[in-house]
Amino acid sequence: MKKVLILDDDVEIHEIVSAYAKGSFEVSCFERIDRAMQELKESHFDLVILDIGLEDGDGIRFFAENKEFFAQRNCKILLLSGEKSLSKKLEAFHLGAVDYVVKPFEPLELIARVRANLSSEEQRQEWYVKKDIRFNLESGTVFLEEEGELNEVPLSPIEFKLMIFFAKNEGRAFTREQLLDKVWGETLHVSERTVDQHVSKLRKKIKSQFYEIRTSRALGYRFTALK
Repeated sequence: MKKVLILDDDVEIHEIVSAYAKGSFEVSCFERIDRAMQELKESHFDLVILDIGLEDGDGIRFFAENKEFFAQRNCKILLLSGEKSLSKKLEAFHLGAVDYVVKPFEPLELIARVRANLSSEEQRQEWYVKKDIRFNLESGTVFLEEEGELNEVPLSPIEFKLMIFFAKNEGRAFTREQLLDKVWGETLHVSERTVDQHVSKLRKKIKSQFYEIRTSRALGYRFTALK
């Protein structure tokens, strides 16, 4: 199920969206920027409903400062605002917002807009891109951009699954046990040593200019940007 995060200090908005979203998408609600950002770093969300007028900061500024963060995670931004001015709307769309809803609004209209944006993402989600690494989700293949050309990297199905799991969880450290659970699932007779072997193969095959799979002391592995 798709996941939506709401960042709005109006609890009534939380209640409205949560009530209408049942069965359509999962909702997590926050009133403060710092707590919402912590959750965004720890979990993947498909869309954020972001209020411009927050008590602890400006929503537009928060979006602008974290634009690259949201882009890397393929997380869409839908803005809520009491401002009807064209200039504010243009500013939002220039930053990359997928929608702009003016308060007060009809709950069913907001839910319809959220669903439309989530479904359009499903239709377009053939590719998942992390700068020079491109995943074709339909064919299960990976391409690396080198000197302007895309070259396919031959990966086994489990290597592809492991690599895209790392990519979609950039910056997070996972133990070998967690990786076995998330990637291999209920496959029997697979040891933690298997994780090490597959990570070693991925490191040799995918030589990104921007990312690497780093060993995290006492934890396991993390996919992170090169320093």
